[in-house]
Amino acid sequence: MKLHISHQYVSWAYLVSLQFAIFNISACEAFSLFTTEPIISSSS
Repeated sequence: MKLHISHQYVSWAYLVSLQFAIFNISACEAFSLFTTEPIISSSS
């Protein structure tokens, strides 16, 4: 039973890590966009 729980946890952790990686990439792109375009930040 413990092995089954571990397997489920690994699968869940993998899916969460995958989504976090995708979100992290999107956040990095958004941050780059904001840092390259400071005019938007200033006018807002």
